[in-house]
Amino acid sequence: MELRRTWGGAMAGAVAAAVWAAQQPLDKRVFGSGYDDVEILGKLVTRGSGWQAAGLAMHVANGAMFGATYALVRPLVPVPPVVAGAAAGLAEHAGVWPLTRLI
Repeated sequence: MELRRTWGGAMAGAVAAAVWAAQQPLDKRVFGSGYDDVEILGKLVTRGSGWQAAGLAMHVANGAMFGATYALVRPLVPVPPVVAGAAAGLAEHAGVWPLTRLI
């Protein structure tokens, strides 16, 4: 049961990260922002032409790890699912966003 939950969470996180990466160019145009998760991750490992593939792979892998972790921790958190999901997303954002200053 725990393995199935972990696998399902990882798959959901990977799909969510892929969808986010696919729609991010629209966000950049609409909001006039240059911020790009895939670009940041890809250019951490290469400046060559492969940064997009590397960045997408890292972004999807990060999503899978986040989803798997959430799936394991969720049963231990005694709040409604909507609250747990929002709190997890906000915690990830608050924890990772300050690191963008280093980049």
